[in-house]
Amino acid sequence: MAEAVADPLRVSVPPDIVAELKAEVAAELGSADADEMIAALGGDPRCFKRFLVARALNVSAASDMLRDTLRFRSQEVAPIDPEVRSKVACWWPGANIGRTADGKPLQFVRIGKLDPRGLYATVTEQEFRSYYIHWMELSLRHQVACSGSQIVEIYDLQGLSFSQLHVGALRMLARVLKIGQDHYMESLHRCIIFNAPKVFAVAWSIISTVLNERTRAKTLILSNDGRECLQEVLGLERDEIERLLSKNHEDDKEGLAWLPAPPVPTPPVSVS
Repeated sequence: MAEAVADPLRVSVPPDIVAELKAEVAAELGSADADEMIAALGGDPRCFKRFLVARALNVSAASDMLRDTLRFRSQEVAPIDPEVRSKVACWWPGANIGRTADGKPLQFVRIGKLDPRGLYATVTEQEFRSYYIHWMELSLRHQVACSGSQIVEIYDLQGLSFSQLHVGALRMLARVLKIGQDHYMESLHRCIIFNAPKVFAVAWSIISTVLNERTRAKTLILSNDGRECLQEVLGLERDEIERLLSKNHEDDKEGLAWLPAPPVPTPPVSVS
């Protein structure tokens, strides 16, 4: 089991490579959009390391990825429409449920409760895309609140059946998930999928096509209840894991209680 959950993908990024990337994209830095992106992705040097690791320390490829993400954020990242947020949230099976023993953000997704057919019939792809971007922005905030720690994602597939394998919904999900690969790179520490039935192989064959090699290598798929693995990865006692997994997190699935309150804007000072 230790070999399955070890972290063989940790990459050391030399400071001179970071400096080389910053010099390559110097023309894009210094703007308000660039400052916002750097802060959202963990600050300097964490932001730049994300792009370099995602592109195997290739400075040219990392600079292209950084520019693409800067354009993406300036065009698509904005406060979500409250109506869209409410509409999609009730279909979203994920929740930010706390922290691992060593302080990593912890997300829990009950796939068995997902209704892909209902989702596909009710929510447009643009609405789903908007909510996913909103969710990923929340994920960045959780990472920053945890000193830049990557997220541990756990997926319970209990109850997953053939009736949930709606091909249109799965393909939409795969297209939207690609946003995470392209613009929220290196956010994942470990992904544990447990209670996986044989039917999951069909869904995985579609979804895994948009996942890069590093993400697939960080993903562990188990047919059992995964408790032994969860104890090892999360560093929590079994009774605490059971409490977290059995709790209804609908009252705060975004995990706002785990985040610091946003700063209160300072009113302008009038000069008489």
